[in-house]
Amino acid sequence: MFGKFQELGAQLIARLIPAVEASASCVPQCYAQCWQCNYGPCQVWTDCHVSCNG
Repeated sequence: MFGKFQELGAQLIARLIPAVEASASCVPQCYAQCWQCNYGPCQVWTDCHVSCNG
């Protein structure tokens, strides 16, 4: 009996909550100056990674 309730609940949730696919991509944003690179040129990546270019 509990298994039937569990299955019914899973089906109800599947109907009410949309499935979402998400993927992360690494995209740089270039800046002429940033404090992490002693105010030199840098790239700040979307995953919070900073690369100094100077």
